[in-house]
Amino acid sequence: MTVASWAAVAAAGAAAAGSTQQRGAGVDLEAPAAGGSEIELMTLFDAWNHKYGRRYAAGEEGSTEKLKRFSIFKDTLAFIEAHNSDKSNGHTVSLNEFADLTIEEFREMGYVQARIFPGNRTALEVEADQARALRAQSQSQLAQYDDTASHVLRDSLPDFVDWRQHGVVTPAFTQGVNCDSCWAVAAVGAVESLYAINTGSLLRASVEQVVSCSAYNGCSGGWPSRAFDWIQRNGLALEIDYPYTSGVTGKPGRCRNPQTPVIMQISGHQAVKWHDEQALMEAVARQPVAVAMQCFTKEFALYKTGVITGKDCSPLTLDHAMLMVGYGTDADGVAYWLIQNSWGPSWGEDGYVRVQRGISLPFGVCNILSRNNEYPIMPALAPLSITLRDNSSQSLIDA
Repeated sequence: MTVASWAAVAAAGAAAAGSTQQRGAGVDLEAPAAGGSEIELMTLFDAWNHKYGRRYAAGEEGSTEKLKRFSIFKDTLAFIEAHNSDKSNGHTVSLNEFADLTIEEFREMGYVQARIFPGNRTALEVEADQARALRAQSQSQLAQYDDTASHVLRDSLPDFVDWRQHGVVTPAFTQGVNCDSCWAVAAVGAVESLYAINTGSLLRASVEQVVSCSAYNGCSGGWPSRAFDWIQRNGLALEIDYPYTSGVTGKPGRCRNPQTPVIMQISGHQAVKWHDEQALMEAVARQPVAVAMQCFTKEFALYKTGVITGKDCSPLTLDHAMLMVGYGTDADGVAYWLIQNSWGPSWGEDGYVRVQRGISLPFGVCNILSRNNEYPIMPALAPLSITLRDNSSQSLIDA
C-alpha cells in the first residue's frame, strides 16, 4: 500500500473510530482479531496508539513512519492470533506497548542485550569470571553473615513461595527506553527485599545511583554481580534522594554519590549453584534472587499471562536480568518460577512473569539455571516464617 492509499484508509479509520477521546471505545485490545478489513485494523491501531501515547509527525514523513508501524502492528496481530490459538503454549500474548516494534528494534531500544554463555565465551564472560575472582578474594568479609541462613533443609522446602505476600517486594520498576539498566534494577530489588526482611521496612532504593556511579556498563546492560560488588563497597541511597533519570535520557547521569546518604548496605553476595533447580529453590525460599535468562523472543516481549515454556529460546543466550520472588504450581499442575520484570507494571501479570520449572533441561527454561543467579548477604539475617499451602507455618531458616 502506498502512503497516499494508506492515508485514505487512515482517514476512514479515524472517522469510524470517532474523536481521539473516543477512539478506545468499543475497540477490544485484549481480544483483537487479525482478519479484519484495513479500516477495522486501522481503527484498532488508532485505539492502541491512543492507549500507549504514540504520536506521529504531520506530513509525509509522519505518514511514512505510521505506515511502517501499522505494518509491524499487523504482523504482531497475526503472531498473537496464531500463538494464542495454539493450545500447546502455556501462556498468552497480547497487544502491549511493544506491539509496533520488530524484535530487532525491541533489542536496539535497550530492553534486552545479547549475552552468550558457556562454550561461546565473550568479553563479558571473561569479565564475569574476573568478578568472581574478586569476590573470592573478599570472602573474609562474609564472615559477618549468619551462616545458619544458608542451610534451609532441602526436604523441608515449602511448595509455594511468594515474597510479595510478606510485603518485602517493591512494585515492578520501569527501566525505560534506551537504557538497559536491568542488571542494576535486579540487584537493587534484591537488596531492597533483604533489607525489608531484616528490618521490617520496605523502601525503594536508588537504581540511578548504581547506574551512574558504578563506572560499569551504565545503560548498556551487564551482570547483577557487578551491581552487588558496587553496593558492597558503597551502600545504597533511597530513590527519593537519588531519583531515576537514565530511563528518560537514555544515558547515565552525573554521579553525585558523596552527597547522598547511604541507607542500605550489604556484606557480600553469593552465586547460586548452577544447573541445580533445588539450589535455586533454596535460595528463593530465603529471599528474592537476581536472575538472568533469555528474553529476546517475541513471545516474551508480548507476554500477557500464564507460564512460559520457552519453546523459542536459544540454548546459549542470556540477555536480561530480573528479580525472582517465588515459585509454585498452577491449577493445571505446571510448576513455575515467579519473576518480577523491569518493564513496568502494565507488562505481563502486573509486571511479573511465570516461567516453567521442573523440566529436564540442564540450564532450565530460557537458561534460567545459568551461573549468573545471585543474592545479596547482610549480617545476622533473621529467621522468617511463611504460610504453606496447607496453612501450616514453617521457618525458612534453620534455628
